[in-house]
Amino acid sequence: MESAFSGIRVVELGIAIQGPLAGMYLAEHGADVIKIETPVGEENRHHFGYGKSLPKAVPAPQFVANNRGKRLMTLDAKGARGREVLRRLIGRADVFLTNYREKALDRLGLGYEELHRLNPRLIYAIASGFGAKGPVAERAMLDPMAQARGGLVSVTGSPDRPQVLAGAALADTTGAGQLIVGILTALVARERHGVGQRVSTSSYGAQLWHQAFELTYTSMTGHVPASTEGIHPLAPGGSSGVFRTADGGAVAFLDTLSPELWAAFCEVAGKPELARETRWDTAYKRLAEDPPDELRSRVAEIFASRTAAEWEDFFADPYLMFQRVFDYAEVLEDPQAIENGYISEIELPEMGNTKVVGNTIQLSETPAEVKPLACELGMHTEAILLEHGYSADEVSDIQRETEAAKSREFQSGGLQFGSND
Repeated sequence: MESAFSGIRVVELGIAIQGPLAGMYLAEHGADVIKIETPVGEENRHHFGYGKSLPKAVPAPQFVANNRGKRLMTLDAKGARGREVLRRLIGRADVFLTNYREKALDRLGLGYEELHRLNPRLIYAIASGFGAKGPVAERAMLDPMAQARGGLVSVTGSPDRPQVLAGAALADTTGAGQLIVGILTALVARERHGVGQRVSTSSYGAQLWHQAFELTYTSMTGHVPASTEGIHPLAPGGSSGVFRTADGGAVAFLDTLSPELWAAFCEVAGKPELARETRWDTAYKRLAEDPPDELRSRVAEIFASRTAAEWEDFFADPYLMFQRVFDYAEVLEDPQAIENGYISEIELPEMGNTKVVGNTIQLSETPAEVKPLACELGMHTEAILLEHGYSADEVSDIQRETEAAKSREFQSGGLQFGSND
């Protein structure tokens, strides 16, 4: 059986996470995704993070994580031939996917109205930082800015220390997920009604969707949650949350313990007197404790008395709400992730088999495929041009324009025309 998006053609002008991650999802479900890069390549090929070096033959981890399964093409999108090529590709595409700034796209002749006239069935999918309208629509954006304006930072961290960012690019990845949903919705609408349309989302908007419950709570009650110590700001009680263990590890715990288990929990830590406190002798009382500070400190002492592994043994019953906190190295080796296909392997130059996040949505009849990563900048350019009707001489002209732009970009320190993130 063919893949879900077999025959769907996508042209991607994407950078960083929000656009490329959406493109990779479509590619791994069978779409032909052509990723257009500037002559020197997407900036994220070269941003390796801090503290570790990698072989020069492999792109940086953020590029690897978000670009599997695509065909790679380089063009001078500001050059006459490059613009003409882009219009020809998009004229034959089902989806134009981008997270570049709209003003830059308009200058290149790639605005929605113009491309809709060129290809009325086109799905024009654009992700931005803060949304297409509003007072900060044009403001520069990285993932932390969306987390900050969307409110997530206000409830993350501890109340007695400065607020902190989440430890992952939640705004951009959630934005990518919403862009995927928007594209699929538009493709269904086109199947039913015969026309393409504009699809737009943003990292900021995705943060609001991510926090729909919490924002609705504030809307309905007038209460504004603040950051709390190791627990969701609207979660009840002082006996639940994230707690440190004796070996420097941590555990996540939601207290649903029976009186017998609560007594055993206190006893194993050498604090049997805590179980005799009538104000805390049921889970309901402990979860309703307000303020929770005294109980939280006592529970923290209990967890600090044993190692994380010892607590795993104590909470072996799978119906208890307990989980040891895993670090990234442990997640990559977690059989739960591996057996579900959430962690997979791809081959990378000079590195061999390398673990990556695989497909976390499974379809029984048209499953996605974890596809290899094309690493070499522009490696499919000639083939793509030829299959779109360009002659060998025209291909040479286009590539000469691209090479000339590449020389200019190196001299000027590189050029990216209008990324949002």
